[in-house]
Amino acid sequence: MYKLSKYTYYMKNKNEELIFYNFLYLQLCKFDSKFTNDIYEIITQSSIVESDGNPLFNELKKRELIVPVNYDEQAISNMEFYKTITNRGYLAYIIYPTMGCNFNCSYCYQDNNNESMTDETIEAIIKHARKHIFSYRGIAVMWFGGEPLLKMDTFYKLSSELQRICHNQKRLYEANVTTNGYFLTIDNFEKMLKLNTSKISITIDGLGKVHDAQRKLKNGKGSFDTIIKQLQQIKSISKNIDFYINIRSNVSEEGYNDLNNYVKEMAKMFGEDKRYGFSFRPVYDWGGERVNDFRNSLINDNANKNVYKRLLEIGIPLNYRQHYEELMNSSVCYACRNNFFAIETNGKISKCTSAEKNSKNFYVGELQKNGNMVLDQELIAKWGSKYTKREACKDCFLEANCSSNFCLVDKVAHDNESIKCPRVKYEIDYYISLLDQSNEKYPYIEYINF
Repeated sequence: MYKLSKYTYYMKNKNEELIFYNFLYLQLCKFDSKFTNDIYEIITQSSIVESDGNPLFNELKKRELIVPVNYDEQAISNMEFYKTITNRGYLAYIIYPTMGCNFNCSYCYQDNNNESMTDETIEAIIKHARKHIFSYRGIAVMWFGGEPLLKMDTFYKLSSELQRICHNQKRLYEANVTTNGYFLTIDNFEKMLKLNTSKISITIDGLGKVHDAQRKLKNGKGSFDTIIKQLQQIKSISKNIDFYINIRSNVSEEGYNDLNNYVKEMAKMFGEDKRYGFSFRPVYDWGGERVNDFRNSLINDNANKNVYKRLLEIGIPLNYRQHYEELMNSSVCYACRNNFFAIETNGKISKCTSAEKNSKNFYVGELQKNGNMVLDQELIAKWGSKYTKREACKDCFLEANCSSNFCLVDKVAHDNESIKCPRVKYEIDYYISLLDQSNEKYPYIEYINF
């Protein structure tokens, strides 16, 4: 006898096709509409009778959308969680080359100062990598800030050295960067590609007037025209060059009202190039003081659903790779992974980029001159342990994706055991519908027909 996997989620699209999602078994697929009634007949049984002669049954079984009645999926999920947090595939650094920024965004939560990474910290990171590369398949760097491209000299020196270390030891090196895009010139972009930094996340909040009102330069001038011009120059680079730029849009009330025009223009400029993708988030109060003057531009409590609903109504296919990756990659917080370290300009080590720096248990150690990390093992254990109160999670289809550890800030920094769920849990129909709407152009959902 079989049962529907506890991690299987399914929905019907406007074409009467059934779309299935199961994170534990990495499935995102849809069946031709001619199978819909027959599949319903199978999956709605309280106990599914094995029927090897039925090709639909076999397909559902092969994809583990249905599993044996006594199969302990929770044990598999638990094992995957511990594999995730103890994974020694990559030694992962989140590096802040500077806490300074050339922007003065209306909703930014960071208290930007002009601190830049010291030569001492740069050398210490290099020494740490040399000492520990042997235990890993490679090094992965996430450049963060502040605005990391303000310090291209630090970026270039550290990237070159870390890449050289990996090359000499026959290890892999990869990097990504989160940037406001203002210094993403052709020259800087080509340097980044040579240093295997080929995944870039930038933010554009709407067309010129909307974007420039929310994401001004420190001198009060707009940034939209410069960013777009540079993205178009990058696009002109040979199609054989592999990179990926995700354009994230933080949608305010003003951006929402002009979303139709924005999507049309973005699709016109970048929609035919699969190296450009799009993700959308409403602007929230992420903390800090600046947002207080921006509250009238925040959307209501149903902001996410309203934004996605509007995108579906607009109906223009876009590359929603970021949303696909949220579905298919583990959302277990990087802070609880043993191989992740966020290194600030002065060598202080934290596990989280979102918590307030003055919050309890934020810093877990320090990187010394000799490349050794002095870590508070009790704090490392706290960041790396599961929530204990998980009753609400036991029947959730997304439990295997986050293992109740999507965000640890409240638990570790505020001694609060209330569990935060990944956004996708509440927006999954919209995520899947957006991917489905664009699937002919960007086929992330596997189509099954026989």
